[in-house]
Amino acid sequence: MRREAPARRSTRPSPWAGTLARALTLALLAGGCLPAAADYRLGVATTEIVGTFDVSGLDPGLGSPIIVVLKYHYKFETPETGERVTHPSAHLARLLADGGFAISMPADVVSVAVLFIAPDRLTDEFRFRRQIGIGHVGYRARGKPMPDWRDHFYTYLQPLLQELVVEPRYQLSPAEIGTLSTWLEAQRERLERKRATSPRGHTGGGEPLVPPAAAPPPAVPPR
Repeated sequence: MRREAPARRSTRPSPWAGTLARALTLALLAGGCLPAAADYRLGVATTEIVGTFDVSGLDPGLGSPIIVVLKYHYKFETPETGERVTHPSAHLARLLADGGFAISMPADVVSVAVLFIAPDRLTDEFRFRRQIGIGHVGYRARGKPMPDWRDHFYTYLQPLLQELVVEPRYQLSPAEIGTLSTWLEAQRERLERKRATSPRGHTGGGEPLVPPAAAPPPAVPPR
């Protein structure tokens, strides 16, 4: 009896895979989920955010750059509206010598906000909400030089970081609280020394170096 040879299974990728990838790409771009400095790989669920923090030319004497991560964890859904209720946590991400970093995304994290902070540099902010179909997110942060960083520090960075330090709900470790507190104090002292040694209390750009009026702490980046 003659036996039929088993049919060979095609090893070519399904055209549907490429169609799905293109459709997801268009949806992400149209929805503005990822900024231009971000990239991603397809997957079942987001597991990490990796990338680099470029602070080229930063004077080490000014202080070290830091990466602050705020994560919003799923708690429950309201029975009336189905709205998700989350609770925040914060921690400092490790910045490697080559500028690299990696941030894990546990299963209960629904969104994350990352602040890339460096002395005399504009803070780079990255926000991401967990998306179905994205398994890996990359981000290239850049700390752009900022001549008027004094106002940026006193009106934005200092209130925000102090809130993270004093509010127990963010669950910073004692070591992280110490790191942020020391960093803030060093920057305050540096800015005041700079003000004291500037001619007639002015910056090189001609703006008076007076402490800005007290402002309420800005809201923590949205969920």
